[in-house]
Amino acid sequence: MSDSLHLFPVPPTLTDLYLRELVRDSVPKPTALGTPARYSDAGSCGRAIGYAALGVTPTNPMDVPGHWVTNIGTLLHEKVQEAIGRKYPEAEFEIPTKLGDHISGSCDGYLDEAPLVATNPDWTWGSVVFELKTMGAYGYDKQIGLKRRARKMDEPEGPKYQAILQAGLNALGLIESGKPVDSLVMGSASMEAVSIQLAESAGIDDTTRVMAEFVIPDGVWRGPAMVEKERITRIVESVNENILPDRSVVVDLSGNLDYIDPDASRPAWQCTYCKFKDRCLQDRSELTVPVELRK
Repeated sequence: MSDSLHLFPVPPTLTDLYLRELVRDSVPKPTALGTPARYSDAGSCGRAIGYAALGVTPTNPMDVPGHWVTNIGTLLHEKVQEAIGRKYPEAEFEIPTKLGDHISGSCDGYLDEAPLVATNPDWTWGSVVFELKTMGAYGYDKQIGLKRRARKMDEPEGPKYQAILQAGLNALGLIESGKPVDSLVMGSASMEAVSIQLAESAGIDDTTRVMAEFVIPDGVWRGPAMVEKERITRIVESVNENILPDRSVVVDLSGNLDYIDPDASRPAWQCTYCKFKDRCLQDRSELTVPVELRK
């Protein structure tokens, strides 16, 4: 008999109890101010935004791993916000705002310029909206420019355009409410640390092994956010007129669109993770809102 030990996973008795509670107790999250769409829809498929605006019940609700990952992100957000609040008591969090009657949301954080300059006289980015995104190692590597096989750093991609658009919509909402916003501070936190060996080879410091920060100036975020505001507004208005939006997603900060198909041999990732996937497959290329979905 071999002395090596072979252990295989067994159906969990204890480890998954918290996860099962998360799934059991989950409820749909309402929009910040009762609008049909939310800032986090930024860049998303027009058809999916339309279904949500109509109040359609998801045919493909979040799966078990999705609840786990989302909850970890929520816990990390809360801890980061608490730390920011201790450093900057003037900071504000989860401020609800809306743009017109159709879109609303709440920012991860807002800091006026004064306390930032007080602690850092070299601060030149003005008043800011803070947005934190958690992600897996693959997405994080792309954002900071880490090439694992080559064990070196390359040109970083920075935050995803969807995240910039979401933060930009929050900024526009805050501006409409009377708060000045100049820049976006985008935090990226990895669920997996870059190994010590790889970090040494690539020249990555300890903090950047797990998190990075990017500043997006006004000239980069404001125009695209305004374009995205108009796109989401048109989508909501179209379903109010019983027009079913097409399956188009934003692919860059220039507002370019790509058309996706859940029935394709290799569907876009947005289709794979869409909570309305089966409904969309049922409606296929319909141009009008099905009667049973109309308000």
